[in-house]
Amino acid sequence: MDTPEIDIRSIVARNINRLLNETKRTRQEVCNDLNIKYTTFCDWLNGNSSPKLESLEAISRYFGIAIGDLFVDLDDPGDIGARLSAYTSRAVALDMSVLDYLTDEQVNELLKKGFSFKHKSLEEYIAESGKKLKAYPEFDWGMPVGGEVW
Repeated sequence: MDTPEIDIRSIVARNINRLLNETKRTRQEVCNDLNIKYTTFCDWLNGNSSPKLESLEAISRYFGIAIGDLFVDLDDPGDIGARLSAYTSRAVALDMSVLDYLTDEQVNELLKKGFSFKHKSLEEYIAESGKKLKAYPEFDWGMPVGGEVW
């Protein structure tokens, strides 16, 4: 029995287009934010070419998804089910930034399936910035006068 050839470029293109629609972002906005040539990005969206690994990482971070999610054929319900069951077999903590891209219904569905959400640690923020943590001297604001909110 012949197995159908999987067109990865088309799957990636459909998923990026879906992410653009779901987040209501324009092609130009994503290109500007990620420093990608507009014509190259359009080639990816039309399935004419595929992004390299560095670009896939940037796109996945930008939309708050795993790189592997760009390769999931959402038109194939079996593929989605297998992916979800792999996630739900173990506890998965998603970064809080993912919430910017989800509806309340999607968040509730993820919570029902055992997902949780976490903030990045200070160490993770420092690592992402690429800079060293710098301590600043405390500032003396003077004596309390009443009505301060702490």
